[in-house]
Amino acid sequence: MAFVFNNPSIWEGIVQQFEELMKKVLFNAFWFVPVVLFGCFEGSFPGKSEKIFILDAAKTKLDTRSLTILNKYGSTIKKYSDFYKMDWRLIMAVMKVESQFNHTAESHRGARGFMQIMPATRIEVAEKLGIDPNQLEDPHGNIRGGIFYLSRLYGYFDNTEINNEDRIKLTLAAYNAGFRRVLDAQKMAKYVNDNPNEWNSVKNSFSLLSKKYASLHKYVWEEKKPTSGYFKDWQQTSNYVESVMTYYQDYKTVFPPTV
Repeated sequence: MAFVFNNPSIWEGIVQQFEELMKKVLFNAFWFVPVVLFGCFEGSFPGKSEKIFILDAAKTKLDTRSLTILNKYGSTIKKYSDFYKMDWRLIMAVMKVESQFNHTAESHRGARGFMQIMPATRIEVAEKLGIDPNQLEDPHGNIRGGIFYLSRLYGYFDNTEINNEDRIKLTLAAYNAGFRRVLDAQKMAKYVNDNPNEWNSVKNSFSLLSKKYASLHKYVWEEKKPTSGYFKDWQQTSNYVESVMTYYQDYKTVFPPTV
């Protein structure tokens, strides 16, 4: 059975409704496709409620740059995070703070790439992985190297007396300031009768590593100063850890572990 619309106004109304419908379809597809293409969730999307949750979260919580990175590098991030037993959402947070998702970023100290790997660390990581250091210049290689190095630091703090959140924060501090620097802060925390296994104690001890407290250092170290030298950028490291943890929490909210 066919319908013929002799009244132009009726036809125009139908066309207008169709156009509005297509706009909604295309808008939802814009947000849904990057999440599906990411392909790094544990399991598929079995429930309608899960789909709605992720879509709403992506639209309200994720910035455009995060979606772009997940779409382009998500499989690499998830692959090596799984391999080195790290949370891919934490890796995303580190990348965001380190380089603002710019794979060509280079600091004044020579740190490069998404994960801002330092020159000396680049050589060390390449040697451990058995690859050419130049491979860490590639975005995918840089992600792999950064995750590998972060996982090694995380392993250094494998202590039953350290809760997981503090362990992550100590790992981030070591990634930013150096592992030995964190050991210095832990030693100072212990000296002032604070808990060297708690992040807040270590964070408070960072300031005591500055030259301002040189008179105190002779009671802590035989060399009369911290093993890694005086630490003047302690506030930057504290801010770095808090920034990464903030973004980490955001990503955990958008992408819960059940997804």
